[in-house]
Amino acid sequence: DIHAIGRGLIADPEFPAKAEAGDTERIRRCLACNYCIEANIQRALPLRCAINPIAGRENEFSHGKKKYSREVWVIGGGPAGMQAALTAGDLGHKVSLYERSSYLGGQLVAASRPPWKEAFHDLLLYLERELERAGVRVFLGQEGPLPDDLKHLPDAVIVATGSRPAIPKDLPGLDNLQFATAQQVLTGEKETGQKVIVIGGERTGVEVAAFLAQKGKEVVITRRKKRLAMDMVPSVRKVFLDYLKHKGVVIYTNIEYVKVRNDGLLIRQDGEERLLLADTIILATGSVPVRDLVESWSDSGVTTIAVGDCANPRDLASAIREGFEAACSL
Repeated sequence: DIHAIGRGLIADPEFPAKAEAGDTERIRRCLACNYCIEANIQRALPLRCAINPIAGRENEFSHGKKKYSREVWVIGGGPAGMQAALTAGDLGHKVSLYERSSYLGGQLVAASRPPWKEAFHDLLLYLERELERAGVRVFLGQEGPLPDDLKHLPDAVIVATGSRPAIPKDLPGLDNLQFATAQQVLTGEKETGQKVIVIGGERTGVEVAAFLAQKGKEVVITRRKKRLAMDMVPSVRKVFLDYLKHKGVVIYTNIEYVKVRNDGLLIRQDGEERLLLADTIILATGSVPVRDLVESWSDSGVTTIAVGDCANPRDLASAIREGFEAACSL
């Protein structure tokens, strides 16, 4: 007789109207990421949503089309770039989106692979459908254009070229053992052996450890700091840490890295050295922004806005919000 919808209406206030009209593919489905709960209840901040950039700020933004249509190029097809292109298209601009890989999604692809994060794939599909509806021209397999190579320039460029995994330079012997980045493992680009060490214990490290533990791998997490996954929403963090414990993942914190050997990783903990045997080492040691095109376009005189990880590597909520706000500012 009755349906109650909570977080789903924060993610998409039009959920009931779209469902009643049978337009279910246009529903922006809640990720159940608890970002809203963490911000509003646990930190007493205004209502926010990771994937609805105007939640709690509805009066700040006009939903009508812009008086003047501009030609807008978006370079980078991750969540920040997709949201920027979608919003610009909805506002009536002529939008082209360039993505150098053969698919859209960027970090969303890897983010959808760990346990309980399958809804991130739904977000990717939603954004793809909405880009088509908004009339955005999408060019896959194309590097972002450089202004010096062009005779015709757009009115504005939004650069969303993301980030790349940071490779630690202070870890001797890293080439002695097969290693992969967390993104390579999550996307299936690289396989691992049975015994795996994950270097890095923030969100990405914990998620890739859970992903591999689910596959039956023997997983060890190492990190220099005392606690794991402090960049996670607390309620989600607890779920992941409980799962790692259930799966028998071994965790070493407060350690120093001595060197990588051909049979594993040598660490120092409480003054004592310990060899952790491994077939594969996975690096979850952060990201660095890819900013080459930001500098090139900024020097061209064209209005240029950097959004998402290429501005500063952070989280999905920041990427979606910045992509949306960049389009609104044009």
